[in-house]
Amino acid sequence: MATQRYVSTSFWDDEWVQCLDPSEKLLFLYLMTNPLTNIAGIYKITIRRMCFDTGFNADTVGHILSKFEKAGKAFLFEGWMILPNWPKYQKIGKDDNNKKGIDAILKSLPEKVLQFVIQHGYSYKYIEDIIRGLQGPYKTLTSPLNYFNLNSNLNSNLNSNLNSNL
Repeated sequence: MATQRYVSTSFWDDEWVQCLDPSEKLLFLYLMTNPLTNIAGIYKITIRRMCFDTGFNADTVGHILSKFEKAGKAFLFEGWMILPNWPKYQKIGKDDNNKKGIDAILKSLPEKVLQFVIQHGYSYKYIEDIIRGLQGPYKTLTSPLNYFNLNSNLNSNLNSNLNSNL
Protein backbone atom coordinates (compact mmCIF):
# COMPACT_ATOMS: atom_id res chain seq x y z
CA MET A 1 0.00 0.00 0.00
CA ALA A 2 1.36 3.42 -0.92
CA THR A 3 2.12 6.05 1.69
CA GLN A 4 -0.07 9.11 1.42
CA ARG A 5 1.02 12.70 2.07
CA TYR A 6 -1.74 15.25 1.99
CA VAL A 7 -1.08 18.91 1.26
CA SER A 8 -3.74 21.31 2.40
CA THR A 9 -4.99 23.76 -0.20
CA SER A 10 -4.11 26.46 2.34
CA PHE A 11 -0.49 25.81 1.28
CA TRP A 12 -1.11 28.25 -1.57
CA ASP A 13 -2.44 30.91 0.82
CA ASP A 14 0.70 30.93 2.95
CA GLU A 15 2.42 34.32 2.66
CA TRP A 16 5.88 32.76 2.47
CA VAL A 17 4.82 30.36 -0.32
CA GLN A 18 3.24 33.21 -2.27
CA CYS A 19 6.64 34.96 -2.34
CA LEU A 20 8.41 31.95 -3.87
CA ASP A 21 9.12 31.66 -7.56
CA PRO A 22 7.71 28.60 -9.39
CA SER A 23 10.87 26.50 -9.08
CA GLU A 24 11.03 27.20 -5.33
CA LYS A 25 7.36 26.22 -4.91
CA LEU A 26 8.01 22.99 -6.79
CA LEU A 27 11.04 22.08 -4.69
CA PHE A 28 9.22 22.83 -1.44
CA LEU A 29 6.24 20.70 -2.49
CA TYR A 30 8.70 17.99 -3.48
CA LEU A 31 10.35 18.10 -0.03
CA MET A 32 6.94 17.53 1.56
CA THR A 33 5.69 14.82 -0.79
CA ASN A 34 8.60 12.82 -2.22
CA PRO A 35 8.74 9.04 -1.64
CA LEU A 36 11.34 9.38 1.15
CA THR A 37 9.25 11.63 3.42
CA ASN A 38 7.87 10.37 6.68
CA ILE A 39 5.48 11.43 9.43
CA ALA A 40 8.23 13.36 11.24
CA GLY A 41 9.38 15.42 8.25
CA ILE A 42 12.97 14.26 8.87
CA TYR A 43 14.44 11.86 6.34
CA LYS A 44 17.63 10.97 4.48
CA ILE A 45 17.96 12.33 0.95
CA THR A 46 20.71 13.41 -1.41
CA ILE A 47 21.04 16.43 -3.66
CA ARG A 48 21.48 13.94 -6.50
CA ARG A 49 18.07 12.41 -5.75
CA MET A 50 16.43 15.85 -5.56
CA CYS A 51 17.97 16.77 -8.92
CA PHE A 52 16.88 13.52 -10.54
CA ASP A 53 13.30 13.78 -9.28
CA THR A 54 12.77 17.50 -9.99
CA GLY A 55 14.89 17.98 -13.10
CA PHE A 56 16.81 20.84 -11.46
CA ASN A 57 20.60 20.93 -11.55
CA ALA A 58 22.67 20.78 -8.33
CA ASP A 59 23.38 24.52 -8.36
CA THR A 60 19.67 25.33 -8.55
CA VAL A 61 18.78 22.89 -5.77
CA GLY A 62 21.62 24.23 -3.60
CA HIS A 63 20.57 27.82 -4.17
CA ILE A 64 16.93 27.11 -3.34
CA LEU A 65 17.81 25.06 -0.27
CA SER A 66 19.97 27.88 1.07
CA LYS A 67 16.98 30.22 0.71
CA PHE A 68 14.79 27.71 2.59
CA GLU A 69 17.42 27.41 5.33
CA LYS A 70 17.61 31.20 5.77
CA ALA A 71 13.83 31.24 6.15
CA GLY A 72 13.96 28.36 8.65
CA LYS A 73 11.66 26.21 6.49
CA ALA A 74 13.96 23.34 5.49
CA PHE A 75 17.47 22.24 6.39
CA LEU A 76 19.75 19.70 4.77
CA PHE A 77 22.11 18.52 7.52
CA GLU A 78 24.55 15.66 6.95
CA GLY A 79 22.26 14.05 4.39
CA TRP A 80 19.09 14.51 6.47
CA MET A 81 16.26 16.75 5.28
CA ILE A 82 14.59 18.47 8.21
CA LEU A 83 11.25 20.26 7.82
CA PRO A 84 10.97 21.90 11.25
CA ASN A 85 7.33 22.96 10.90
CA TRP A 86 6.12 19.59 9.60
CA PRO A 87 4.61 18.39 12.91
CA LYS A 88 2.56 21.59 13.17
CA TYR A 89 0.49 20.45 10.21
CA GLN A 90 -0.06 16.85 11.34
CA LYS A 91 -2.94 15.59 13.44
CA ILE A 92 -1.14 14.34 16.53
CA GLY A 93 -2.87 13.07 19.64
CA LYS A 94 -1.21 12.00 22.88
CA ASP A 95 -1.57 8.26 22.19
CA ASP A 96 -2.17 7.97 18.44
CA ASN A 97 -0.12 6.33 15.71
CA ASN A 98 1.16 9.64 14.32
CA LYS A 99 2.75 10.47 17.68
CA LYS A 100 4.18 6.96 17.98
CA GLY A 101 5.64 7.26 14.49
CA ILE A 102 7.24 10.66 15.09
CA ASP A 103 8.59 9.51 18.47
CA ALA A 104 10.15 6.41 16.91
CA ILE A 105 11.80 8.43 14.14
CA LEU A 106 13.19 11.04 16.56
CA LYS A 107 14.53 8.34 18.88
CA SER A 108 16.27 6.60 15.97
CA LEU A 109 18.08 9.70 14.70
CA PRO A 110 21.84 9.96 15.18
CA GLU A 111 22.57 12.12 18.23
CA LYS A 112 24.14 14.89 16.14
CA VAL A 113 21.07 15.09 13.88
CA LEU A 114 18.67 15.15 16.84
CA GLN A 115 20.68 17.99 18.39
CA PHE A 116 20.44 19.91 15.12
CA VAL A 117 16.68 19.28 14.93
CA ILE A 118 16.15 20.61 18.46
CA GLN A 119 18.43 23.61 17.96
CA HIS A 120 16.59 24.64 14.80
CA GLY A 121 13.13 24.94 16.31
CA TYR A 122 11.49 21.63 15.45
CA SER A 123 7.84 22.30 16.31
CA TYR A 124 6.78 19.06 17.99
CA LYS A 125 4.87 19.54 21.22
CA TYR A 126 6.16 16.24 22.65
CA ILE A 127 9.87 16.91 21.99
CA GLU A 128 10.58 17.33 25.70
CA ASP A 129 9.33 13.78 26.32
CA ILE A 130 11.74 12.47 23.70
CA ILE A 131 14.66 14.36 25.25
CA ARG A 132 13.83 13.14 28.77
CA GLY A 133 13.53 9.58 27.46
CA LEU A 134 16.93 9.74 25.80
CA GLN A 135 18.50 10.93 29.03
CA GLY A 136 17.07 7.95 30.91
CA PRO A 137 18.97 4.86 31.99
CA TYR A 138 18.67 3.14 28.62
CA LYS A 139 20.83 5.54 26.66
CA THR A 140 23.93 7.24 27.96
CA LEU A 141 24.63 10.52 26.24
CA THR A 142 28.15 11.84 26.04
CA SER A 143 26.79 15.12 27.38
CA PRO A 144 23.08 15.59 28.01
CA LEU A 145 23.59 19.34 27.89
CA ASN A 146 24.47 19.04 24.20
CA TYR A 147 20.76 18.50 23.57
CA PHE A 148 19.98 21.84 25.09
CA ASN A 149 22.16 24.35 23.34
CA LEU A 150 20.34 27.32 24.77
CA ASN A 151 20.06 29.38 21.64
CA SER A 152 17.27 31.63 20.47
CA ASN A 153 15.63 28.86 18.45
CA LEU A 154 14.61 26.89 21.53
CA ASN A 155 11.51 28.02 23.31
CA SER A 156 11.74 29.40 26.83
CA ASN A 157 9.46 26.67 28.19
CA LEU A 158 11.99 24.02 27.22
CA ASN A 159 14.76 26.06 28.85
CA SER A 160 12.87 26.45 32.12
CA ASN A 161 12.07 22.74 32.18
CA LEU A 162 15.73 21.95 31.55
CA ASN A 163 16.80 24.01 34.56
CA SER A 164 14.23 22.41 36.86
CA ASN A 165 15.07 18.87 35.67
CA LEU A 166 18.85 19.21 36.00
